[in-house]
Amino acid sequence: MKVGFSLGRCIRDIVNGSISEGEVAFIIGATCIREKEQLDHVIEDYMSRDDYLYGLDETECKRVAHSLWDSNKLIQPRREGIHRHK
Repeated sequence: MKVGFSLGRCIRDIVNGSISEGEVAFIIGATCIREKEQLDHVIEDYMSRDDYLYGLDETECKRVAHSLWDSNKLIQPRREGIHRHK
């Protein structure tokens, strides 16, 4: 099992086939997404960033993001008022 520390980079690795979604125990992200519907906006932003999802299939990236959310694999310390890496 793997632990990730970046939602965008983990989605990139899953979409590129570097790891499978099943290998992910959880991701500790710097995001503060409160509603599942916000995921699409975050992914759309990441699509324009070459260090995240630039050039990848947007539909597949959104599918992976939603799957991670639905599986409760996205941990967001900022939602609890905690610094993301403490």
